[in-house]
Amino acid sequence: MKFLKNNVRGIVACLVVAASVLVGTTIPASAANTGELFLCSYGDYDSYVEFPSRGYSSKIVGRGQCSSIYVGNGNKVETIVIIGITYYGYYFWVANGSLNLAEGGNAATYGSLNSHWATTPQT
Repeated sequence: MKFLKNNVRGIVACLVVAASVLVGTTIPASAANTGELFLCSYGDYDSYVEFPSRGYSSKIVGRGQCSSIYVGNGNKVETIVIIGITYYGYYFWVANGSLNLAEGGNAATYGSLNSHWATTPQT
């Protein structure tokens, strides 16, 4: 009985780990430095970041690509807006977030036009 109980625990633990890998968020392949936002487009669309307080937008990061965006140093937290772009040129909102310039951060987009989401820096 003890053998069976231990095997069941092991199987459950493996399933929990597998589920977290499949459902969990993926961290971009590189960590951002101070004054830098690292954006990866893992969804089936291109993406870019808008900085509303600056009236500035980053370059477009193609699907399956990652890019480092220099945003400057400072002790300031800024709002960021992540925008997706479909193959046909349709622009759509993906997520809002915050970026602490003193820390830098990582962001990544996932999904498709009809089911999209993003991870944003934790401030």
